[in-house]
Amino acid sequence: MTMDLNTYLQKQLKSAECKREWEKSEPQYQVTRQLISARLEKEFSQRELAQKAQTTQAVVSRVENMSVNPSL
Repeated sequence: MTMDLNTYLQKQLKSAECKREWEKSEPQYQVTRQLISARLEKEFSQRELAQKAQTTQAVVSRVENMSVNPSL
């Protein structure tokens, strides 16, 4: 039996713990989406954005992949 992602997600979100964690990650997800959208709109590579932010491409990648939760 195969299950698509949306069906799987809906099934998992029936768990109170899973739903709580999902909702907890929403603000970080939205900020990340906006960062990626702005970078692409300006046609910046991750490397170019990193230079402007005085950091490294690896840091930008980790932020975009939500591997880290940066402070502002």
